[in-house]
Amino acid sequence: MLSSIKAARRPTKPPFSILTRIQVYLISHLCQTKYSCESSPRPNSGLIKLRAGVHATDLLRNDSPYNLTVIARDDGSCCSTESAQHTALATVLIGRGSVSQWSHNCLILEISGIEDVNNNKPEFHACASYGEMAKIQEGVYKKDPPIIIKVEATDEDSSSNGQIVYSLYYAQSESRKPFVIDKLTGVLTPSPHVIFDRETRPREDVTVKATDRGDRPLIGFCQFSIEVVDVNDNAPQFDRASYETSISRSETVG
Repeated sequence: MLSSIKAARRPTKPPFSILTRIQVYLISHLCQTKYSCESSPRPNSGLIKLRAGVHATDLLRNDSPYNLTVIARDDGSCCSTESAQHTALATVLIGRGSVSQWSHNCLILEISGIEDVNNNKPEFHACASYGEMAKIQEGVYKKDPPIIIKVEATDEDSSSNGQIVYSLYYAQSESRKPFVIDKLTGVLTPSPHVIFDRETRPREDVTVKATDRGDRPLIGFCQFSIEVVDVNDNAPQFDRASYETSISRSETVG
């Protein structure tokens, strides 16, 4: 008989959560089948579970597969007393594309991988510090714009669920968009179409959005303000072209 099993993993599963169920189909299908497995607290259930103190996220941090020895044994109740009991022994590899070979030709088990669930949104852990570090000198940046700051979000999910794309969020009514962000690196630069003038706007607000690549993407936001640094671009000016006053003849010098 042939059986194929795919193990699905949820990062928040507690200890003793079910990883997968193994079902053995013997040629003599009326026989009772019992299982034993080093990670299963219930020998007759065919369930593979996590031990206490082990979390599903730990499985993704190890490049090597996890070897589980599973034994399936019938009790011989279907046949005559002379009939021997049959045992199937397998090593289950919980990892990438692992296949376990069973003796007695009764089962082939395939675990194609540990499938991540997209249940963690991107987070900007250093968001509170961006407003203190981000600065831009007033002026216009048509060519070679400077890097204002590099933002970073992290996502605890794996594969595409943990891959992040950066963008800037603006209200629909906002026509002025003073910044540009690299969608992959999170590098923030000034827009070439905006004039930065400290006398007009001493600070510029920005909202960065981080979106993961899951089928149902999750989003994280970070909002901070950027200081516009003054440049000595204004010469001193008198408020009048000429000044007149009168002095008494008796006035002493000094």
